Amino acid sequence: MPDIPEHRKDWAIFEKELPGYWDKTVVPSVSQLLSWEYGAPPNIPAVLVAMDRGKKVHHSLQLRDEQDLDLETIAGTDHLKYIRQWETFLRPGDHFMGIERPLYGTLTDIDYIVRPDRVIQRGDKILIVDLKTKSAVGRPPDAKEQQKHALEIAAQKVAVAQRLGPLASWAGCIYLWPHKCQIVGYNDAKFVDQFGDLLGRWADARITSQAAGE
Repeated sequence: MPDIPEHRKDWAIFEKELPGYWDKTVVPSVSQLLSWEYGAPPNIPAVLVAMDRGKKVHHSLQLRDEQDLDLETIAGTDHLKYIRQWETFLRPGDHFMGIERPLYGTLTDIDYIVRPDRVIQRGDKILIVDLKTKSAVGRPPDAKEQQKHALEIAAQKVAVAQRLGPLASWAGCIYLWPHKCQIVGYNDAKFVDQFGDLLGRWADARITSQAAGE
């Protein structure tokens, strides 16, 4: 067995049913597929700052939902503002079925890995939520960004249905600013078809690359 990349180790729980989980050339991640389709974020200071902020805010949101957040650790930051905006979406009695839970899905006979931010049971409904953070002056998602996020949500919807059982009643993104939030649902079945098409094209490109000895 080769050394498993750190970011893939969480999927070892599926080793028996998904033996290639560690190999990105066999089992791609959804973020990998989207980078292949749309390109990776540019390596410039503004983007790096935004990515670092998003990572830290996501961690605070995760600790909040796991009831393990020490407020002193976020003193002097905007993290609490993001948390309060997230809380406007939540309802009493919401049950977290998954918080950053590693899952895998299979579509068009191709396996992929994904980690939905939240899977929530609200009464008899299942919600899949992807959290997207924006800076205080960040713009709302444009059409290209929404299309990319719709594919990401479609991948999560399939994996949740296959691994956890329930078909989500609602799936979408919560875009968080320090002072507001925007809720956008990506429930149309066409997005699953489009994600399946992306998976198929990625697999074809991989086969072509292997045939060429690349």
